[in-house]
Amino acid sequence: MKRKSGKATSIPEGLSISLLTAAIITIAATAWIAVMLGHQSIEWKNVGYWIMATLFAASFTGGKIAINAIKTQRILISLMSGMLYWTFLICITALLFGGNYSSIWETGSLIAAGSVTAALIHFPRIRYLSKQNRRAYR
Repeated sequence: MKRKSGKATSIPEGLSISLLTAAIITIAATAWIAVMLGHQSIEWKNVGYWIMATLFAASFTGGKIAINAIKTQRILISLMSGMLYWTFLICITALLFGGNYSSIWETGSLIAAGSVTAALIHFPRIRYLSKQNRRAYR
């Protein structure tokens, strides 16, 4: 039987918090990249790498926040968080850029990698708990 901690949130609330966090990270990092380009601190040929790191970090952080907020079914929740973030990026692309989906599959694979990494990094903590605490934690 599960122990109720009283600190878990509902799935829609946790996913919306994770999407908001991922969107804020994406907007802030994109603005930072634009400022760095304006100051010529980074070159144009390196912008793709910075965008890839931004997508991975935003999906990783969104997945971790969703996992920590919802506290059940970690892999499913992290994948749902990643899919929600990917859908958000597709909608923004359609709204701002007229639906030019030039590299949407690369974006999706980076987001899936970040979300799954967030779920898998969370697991080793369960291994070291005692058998009684492990049952209560799940």
